[in-house]
Amino acid sequence: MKIKSIITFLSMLMLLFFGSCAHNTAPSQVRKVKNTFVKMDVAITLVRCVNGQCEAIRGGSVASGAGVSYKGVTHILTANHVCDYSDVVAGAIIQGYTPKIIISAIDVSGQKYKLTIIKQEPASDLCLLKGDKLDIPTLSLSSSPPEKSHKYYNFAAPAGVFGPGVVPLYNGYYAGIYYGIYALYTIPVYPGSSGSPIVNEDGELVGMVHSVHRNFHHVSFSSTYKQLKTFLSTSKKETNPLFPFLK
Repeated sequence: MKIKSIITFLSMLMLLFFGSCAHNTAPSQVRKVKNTFVKMDVAITLVRCVNGQCEAIRGGSVASGAGVSYKGVTHILTANHVCDYSDVVAGAIIQGYTPKIIISAIDVSGQKYKLTIIKQEPASDLCLLKGDKLDIPTLSLSSSPPEKSHKYYNFAAPAGVFGPGVVPLYNGYYAGIYYGIYALYTIPVYPGSSGSPIVNEDGELVGMVHSVHRNFHHVSFSSTYKQLKTFLSTSKKETNPLFPFLK
C-alpha cells in the first residue's frame, strides 16, 4: 500500500511538471520575435548659457520597439509618444534653454543605433524611424486582425528591464475595440512597455502597446490592427515637430 501511494504521488508530480512546462512554453515562431525587439533610448539635454556661464540639464526615457520592413527597408516601429517631445522643446525654449534630443535603439545583441523619425501618426500613436546600417530581423504584419479571447504575446522592456539576449515575454488575451478607438488586451504593461510589439502565435504583428490602465496593469491598450495596417501601407510623410532639435 505504501509503495502504491509513493508511485501515485510521483506520477501526479510528473504530470504537474510536464503540464506546467507545456503551458508556459511560447510557440517557436513567437520566440523568434525576440530578435526583432529593440529598447528605445531617448536622451534629452537642455543647455542654457548666461554671461558665458552654461548649465546643462540631462534627462531621458526608455520604451520599446521592434523592427519592421517598410518599403523593403528595415525600420523601427514604436509608439508616437516615444518620438514626440514637442512639449519639452516648447517649454525649454520659453525658459531660455537650447534642447537637444537623441533617439536611439538597442537590439538584443547590445548594438546601439541612432535613429531619425520619418513618419508619425499621433491619432493611432505610431511612429516609424530609420537608422544607418540598421541590422535586425523584421516582423511581418498579420494577414488578419486579432480574434477575441485568443492569446497574444508581447516582448517589452517595462521599467527598462532589458539586457543583451534577455527580453521579458508576456501574454494575454484580446478583448476587442474599446470605445471604437483602442484595441484592448489583458497583457501586463508598465512604463517602458510603450511601443512594444503584440504578436500572434505565428509571430506576426497585430498591435503595438501604447498605454495601460492607471489602476490595473493587466488592462493594456494598443493601436488597432486597422490603424497599424494603414500606417505601414501608406507612404505619407509627416512633418517632424522636433526639427531641428533632434540630433
